Amino acid sequence: MEYIPFDIGMMVEPQIDTGISGVNSIINNFLPAARPYASINPMQMIVFILSVIWIFGVLLLMIYSLTSYLMLKHIFD
Repeated sequence: MEYIPFDIGMMVEPQIDTGISGVNSIINNFLPAARPYASINPMQMIVFILSVIWIFGVLLLMIYSLTSYLMLKHIFD
């Protein structure tokens, strides 16, 4: 089962399917519909911003891991 469709950013009327109709209707009401007169689909902007935040978080975790490794290496050497 695919809860969030792969192409949700390109849908005119984005919808998800969790298998629970009450949850679906609540979440689907908050998803912005495409605006033909706008230069970008609002869902595409949301997906882009969340992607940038996710990548930033991954980079922070990598920096933290490397720093921790170097500190431990220094302590035990």
